[in-house]
Amino acid sequence: MKVVFLKIFHVLKTKGMLLFIKLVFETIYFRFYSRKFKRARGVYLKKGFMISGHKYISLGDNFRAGFSLRLEAIESYAEQEFNPKLTIGNNTFINDYVHIGCVNDIKIGNDVLLASKIYIGDHNHGCYSFNDLDLHQNPEIPPSKRLLSSNASICIEDNVWIGESVSVLPGAHIGRCSIIGANSVVRGIIPPFSIAAGIPAIVVKKYCHVDQVWKSIK
Repeated sequence: MKVVFLKIFHVLKTKGMLLFIKLVFETIYFRFYSRKFKRARGVYLKKGFMISGHKYISLGDNFRAGFSLRLEAIESYAEQEFNPKLTIGNNTFINDYVHIGCVNDIKIGNDVLLASKIYIGDHNHGCYSFNDLDLHQNPEIPPSKRLLSSNASICIEDNVWIGESVSVLPGAHIGRCSIIGANSVVRGIIPPFSIAAGIPAIVVKKYCHVDQVWKSIK
């Protein structure tokens, strides 16, 4: 209890009464708001967030996000029905203007750091895969009216850092402790302990546990 009072005193001294009251109301609001999710504890979101499909979203402890977060677990689109599963682990921090859209399965691990203006999506407006020719549609159909393709999942493992303006596309798997450089487009597998960059992102460095340094890929 003494620790709690010390924290309150510190906030009042450094932030002022008005900000303290604002923080109290936000804490109460997000405590109730977190009940909308399949699972959530310690949620804190800044202004402008848009979240849909709460019952399909599981958030780990101490979830924090910046301005204008957009989380979508899409249950239906036109005549299509989905059973999405969007899972985010503990102590994951998401910066401003991040959009995550899920119709299939997206898993983001513990202690992940996402920079701003990132897109993570496991689906497309339309199907363009050679393996699913029966699902191809005439391109004269407006993109917003095309079927959503959803045959691939996304996995981002623990301790991953994703840089500014990165796109993570269907089928991407980013191994633990890896880094994705700014403005990259990730598809396919990025091994653990790697630094990847480019369009599409390729591994440019690997961490050497023996020498304890990052080494360039020749």
